[in-house]
Amino acid sequence: MSKFIVFEGVDGSGKSTVLSSVVSELIDPVKVTREPYGIVQSCSVIYDTLHHPALDDSSGRTELALVLASRAENITKVIEPSLEAGETVLCDRFAESTMAYQGFGRGLPMEELERVVYSEFFYIKPDLTVIFDVPIEVAMKRSENRGQGDKFDRESEEFFNRVREYYLTLSNKDGYVVIDSSRPLESVVEATVRRIKAVL
Repeated sequence: MSKFIVFEGVDGSGKSTVLSSVVSELIDPVKVTREPYGIVQSCSVIYDTLHHPALDDSSGRTELALVLASRAENITKVIEPSLEAGETVLCDRFAESTMAYQGFGRGLPMEELERVVYSEFFYIKPDLTVIFDVPIEVAMKRSENRGQGDKFDRESEEFFNRVREYYLTLSNKDGYVVIDSSRPLESVVEATVRRIKAVL
């Protein structure tokens, strides 16, 4: 039976690295996608627009519109067809990234944001959301070591502390698990695979 599993965390939390390592540990057919860049051309075009220099000072509302446009494409062209085909979908970022970055990060009103983000047009309920958590100073150091990133990578420590704060509010909710990703990669991958296999 297909499952929808989301990987979340601040930039530099290691979620993308862990995701690439987890795939080889799973037996079931797996489709890997990501946001907001996506794996289809339409998502890539939207991502490039989001990170165009002309939008460096764009509002949180503008970011939200572009992120949701990419998500609509990802759901329609990747997630739904893959789930219907019986594949398990692993998605690098989804709805909670929007709540964390545009909500806690940018300060958009959370109640209004929830109505949009969790609407039927832009949301499929994950079977599991894995949140990778690290101290912000560790995450920012990792991002620096990757070199020049996108505009979110260049945000302040205060911004990322707010983003992390949101993710930690989910730690006691059903369907969410927080994993300490400051540990060695092998240990983090093992813990993640164990959680995913329990759902599968």
